[in-house]
Amino acid sequence: MRQCEDSNADGNTKPGQFRDRGIVCAMKWKAGVLAVALVVGACSFSTDPEAGVLTAIGPEPETVFNRADLEEGTDYRYRFQIHCGTEWLGEFNGLVWRTEDLIYDGIGRTPDHLRQFFVDPQNTISPELWTFITLTSSDEITLRLPDGSETAIYRPTTDERPGCA
Repeated sequence: MRQCEDSNADGNTKPGQFRDRGIVCAMKWKAGVLAVALVVGACSFSTDPEAGVLTAIGPEPETVFNRADLEEGTDYRYRFQIHCGTEWLGEFNGLVWRTEDLIYDGIGRTPDHLRQFFVDPQNTISPELWTFITLTSSDEITLRLPDGSETAIYRPTTDERPGCA
């Protein structure tokens, strides 16, 4: 057994998260007490996050880029370029994907709650967000913010993507 340690050296974890054997784990505080769990095997433990106990998020999904082929039901990590908003996801499985569930319209300053997911916090002109995407069926991709606070459903489209300033 090995105790998980707080480490953000890889740049892929947020404050309060750490990596152990390729597993991203999260620490939660309650009543000023940090509960620590021991990692057995591949961080395979189950606890109650509301009770302030260390919880495993699970193995980090594979990172994909635009024009990738996605497998149905598989979660992927996606660097989503949002300079023009979140209406157009990109091209996956040979199709262009679009949503009406806008997380950000691309107008004005990027909302503060999205800034915590910037790939590069210094890039505010053409920011990219860390997101998770899942091909839930042949005609639906679900995008989630890392904290689960917002989701958007994308569908294939034949519409022409408009230009963006």
